[in-house]
Amino acid sequence: AVGPILVMKHMWPLLKAGGGSGTDREVAVVANLSARVGSIGDNRLGGWHSYRASKSALNQLTKNVSVELGRRKDPVACILLHPGTVDTDLSRPFQRNVPDG
Repeated sequence: AVGPILVMKHMWPLLKAGGGSGTDREVAVVANLSARVGSIGDNRLGGWHSYRASKSALNQLTKNVSVELGRRKDPVACILLHPGTVDTDLSRPFQRNVPDG
């Protein structure tokens, strides 16, 4: 959870300069890969305590950084991406509702 935030911390000067500098964008974009299981409001099954906690922490830390950047008027957008359920041993027991393909 802390790794992506530390990268943002150390890349902050480049991110601030990156918005609009030689690109078509007015802002730089930071995208963190998260998971739906990190949602506190969408936790109906429990389990996966460490994984859920780490994703919840990443989600909250990314939100905090986004608020801070907005307050400072830094040209950086923070987004969280959820790729959906992927085919791994960890998720296999929970794939019955995932369509084939």
